[in-house]
Amino acid sequence: MALVLPDRVKETTTTTGTGTVTLAGAVTGFQSFSAVGNANTTYYCIASQTVSEWEVGIGTYTASGTTLSRTTILASSNAGSAVNFSAGTKDVFVTYPAERGVWVDGTQVIFSNSGLVDGTSLNINGTATAPSVASTDTILLYNAATGGNKKATIAAAALQGPTGPTGPTGPTGGPGPTGGPGPTGPTGPTGSPGPTGPTGPTGTAATIAVGTTTTLTAGSPATVTNSGTSSAATFNFGIPAGPTGGTGPTGPTGPTGPTGPAGGPGPTGPTGPPGPTVYPGAGIAVSTGSAWTTSYSASNTIPANYVSTLNQNTTGSSATTYKVLTYDLRGTALTPGYFGQGLATAFMANSTDGLSDGGTYHGIIQFQQWSDASGGGAAEIAITDNNNVWHRGSSGALTSWSTWYKFLDSGNYNSYSPTLTGTGASGTWSINVSGSAASLSANLPVTRLNSGTGASASTFWRGDGTWATGVAGPTGPTGPTGPPGPTGPPGPTGPTGPTGPTGPTGLGYAGLTSTTSVAIGTGAKSFTVNQSQGANAFVVGQYVRAFGATSTNFMAGRITSYSGTSLTITVDYTGGSGTFASWTITDTGSQGATGPTGPTGPTGPTGPPGPSGSFSVTSTTANQTNYIVGATTLGSATTPYASTSVSFNSSTNVLTATTLTASSDERLKANWRDLPPDFLELLAQVKHGIFDRVDDKHTRIGVSAQSLKKALEHAVIVGDKGYLTVDYGPAALVACIELAQRVLELEAKLKERE
Repeated sequence: MALVLPDRVKETTTTTGTGTVTLAGAVTGFQSFSAVGNANTTYYCIASQTVSEWEVGIGTYTASGTTLSRTTILASSNAGSAVNFSAGTKDVFVTYPAERGVWVDGTQVIFSNSGLVDGTSLNINGTATAPSVASTDTILLYNAATGGNKKATIAAAALQGPTGPTGPTGPTGGPGPTGGPGPTGPTGPTGSPGPTGPTGPTGTAATIAVGTTTTLTAGSPATVTNSGTSSAATFNFGIPAGPTGGTGPTGPTGPTGPTGPAGGPGPTGPTGPPGPTVYPGAGIAVSTGSAWTTSYSASNTIPANYVSTLNQNTTGSSATTYKVLTYDLRGTALTPGYFGQGLATAFMANSTDGLSDGGTYHGIIQFQQWSDASGGGAAEIAITDNNNVWHRGSSGALTSWSTWYKFLDSGNYNSYSPTLTGTGASGTWSINVSGSAASLSANLPVTRLNSGTGASASTFWRGDGTWATGVAGPTGPTGPTGPPGPTGPPGPTGPTGPTGPTGPTGLGYAGLTSTTSVAIGTGAKSFTVNQSQGANAFVVGQYVRAFGATSTNFMAGRITSYSGTSLTITVDYTGGSGTFASWTITDTGSQGATGPTGPTGPTGPTGPPGPSGSFSVTSTTANQTNYIVGATTLGSATTPYASTSVSFNSSTNVLTATTLTASSDERLKANWRDLPPDFLELLAQVKHGIFDRVDDKHTRIGVSAQSLKKALEHAVIVGDKGYLTVDYGPAALVACIELAQRVLELEAKLKERE
């Protein structure tokens, strides 16, 4: 029976109670528990889909019946005891319990609990049960001939530590009792040694640290020396150099220096008076010569210089001509004041406008002299396909139109017969008679037409020279309408309307300051500013720069929050250093992209070989766990020892240590650079989880080096035989710091919304 942890194993169950569960089959996209193997154990989790019931433990899978027995409970919603599951569907899946976890905290390897590690009783403080030694135990050796490591038994390695010094002679026992008087007998035997003194107190746990690593001459044996003490060892390693490799390719060009700060924008000038309103259907088209080059439709504002010169009268082939355009509103029934104050034109359909005078469409001009009905109504003029001109109005209101009325002109008055009959009809018709007056004088004595007995409006002049009342004949046809009279002189020009108020000054970027004491650095920086949000043109997402006492002390980044007078900038680029309480914040461009990396410098000379040391083996365990060994030299005596704080298990390829450290002094570091802005997004895409190694056949957890390279390329190193390795410690610590900064930013935003 083995502990097996396959990837993506998930099924469901409806079993109730505290006993073995019957599995109902794999969930879509997952494996079934058959991947664990019959009679094998695995880490499991059972979680109810409907209620707060869950359990994590070690279970045994049985293929017959597809069941999972809950062998050991590690944690549960029942205070660590078996859960009495209620009715309903539960998810059952393979997991990696926190109770069996191993992780890196800074530079330390942390175990979730103490206990057996690779078969050896090893406590967290590094002490362990004294190991036993056998000649068949395996140790780790360096092969100087091949330049690699190998393992061998103590007997095969033929390594034997020197004989230890002889212990001190015990104290002489006291004299025996004096014999009775008599002849002197032979001298009595020497008394037995006195009792051994009490054992001294246990010394402090030994520690081990890695000192220097020196490259030795090629072909020389590897060395390990201790520059510390037997209780605080510092191992210095000497490793023979391999053959000199060929010259590597030139590295990419170094990064381009940062872009200098951009000057802030000048203050925005005051807004001029409001321009004319442009409504749908009104626009301006401009033509130079014979070609119309620019037009401004309903979505554009008419330029002021066009409006001021619309009425200019110029001549010549290069003269600029302006025209008013029409807007297609054929499907809209226009109401009085549809366009508001001013003059507008539109293309209309007869059916929507109530005007049918030939064709299907006609054009209209609508005019409204004031912005509302207090200045009068609106009027429209229409031109139809029959070349007639019509008009209608809305009187003193803006609610409805009158009927359409036709204008009379010399082209249509002959076909127009005004009606002057009916109730209320009145007026005088003028009759013009053309022809020779002499032909009428014989029958109509002009001297008596307007005089004589019986002359009235209802009598007629007879041929005998008397007035008589005749029988009313049928009404003759109406004569043609006379030509229109001359146009009257134009009325006086009305008074100029009042000038509208000046518009408000536009928002700008000038004058934003803060007296908040802030230290120059990257990440989220909060300021209390002198202008509330909305009193200037700054918005969230804008790239800005905050200057301290001088232009060389600054922080640049994007505004992530601006509410009231609280402003937060996420800084990604700085200049200078120090803490300042007087800041000027301006708009600026974002930092340019990093240039290519510069060429790699030449390799330095190889240092001289270090001194040779000793390598001894004193103890290993019989369960394939190998300990790093060394020796201390005092005078001419060399004492070998083994440290149980660091061990290597050759069967599982597991290196175990109480504490792992790496050189990280800032004095040894230069050219700091930020991670890419999308680092966390790239990190979230890294391939990770539980996997089986194809070389040693063990199940592990970790990441794909190829996938991690996209987010942290400098944490991925090319190792032996070209395989990629991962510097897990720094990679994990850097990722945690970036996540901590993101958490603080989100907390700040949440506080602002409270």
